[in-house]
Amino acid sequence: MMITVFISFYLFVIVKTSNDGLQVQTEKIGENVTIKCEESFIKDHQYSFAWFKQSYGKLPQLVVRLVNNNLNVRHNRQFQQRFNATLKGDQLVLNIQETVEEDSGTYFCVRVKTDVTEFGSGTLLIFNEETSQKRTLTEIKVKNGTSYGNSSSQYTAFGETELHAEGDCTGQMIILIWLSIVRTAVVAVMLFIIAVIYSVKKIKK
Repeated sequence: MMITVFISFYLFVIVKTSNDGLQVQTEKIGENVTIKCEESFIKDHQYSFAWFKQSYGKLPQLVVRLVNNNLNVRHNRQFQQRFNATLKGDQLVLNIQETVEEDSGTYFCVRVKTDVTEFGSGTLLIFNEETSQKRTLTEIKVKNGTSYGNSSSQYTAFGETELHAEGDCTGQMIILIWLSIVRTAVVAVMLFIIAVIYSVKKIKK
């Protein structure tokens, strides 16, 4: 019984992350925003998909998830009014209507299969300084970089880049590190229990 509990807990905490880098998307407050998940992350439709948001200094929150073979949408109540997700082919997008400053943060597309939850690359949503009176959560300084597309595009900068994410990515990494530590500890305990049971049976014989 105890071994079953440990195995269940071990499977529950398996989390993977994508190796892709953080994308940056700059918008204006009040506009409608579309955030896209990378197509390579969506190719296998045997997964269930969802979107998470991580705000500064907070744990990731579920925004919306797709249910019933990704045909229907189920919202977290906090995001029910202005957020929606759609999946068409290999295009998974998150739509935000009439953005407000509190919408800034890092958004992750997530896929789930059996007991494994995998985070795709994050998209950091920030707002132009001219439309915001508060300091944005992330300070970005790009030197000798080139941006592609308009203000609603995801950016890739070449050259010397300084990205100071004040806790967004760090918080996620801390969570994942702790999950890895817990997972390792669970495996060690399981092996120890199995060894003890084996030794007891051997002694009884």
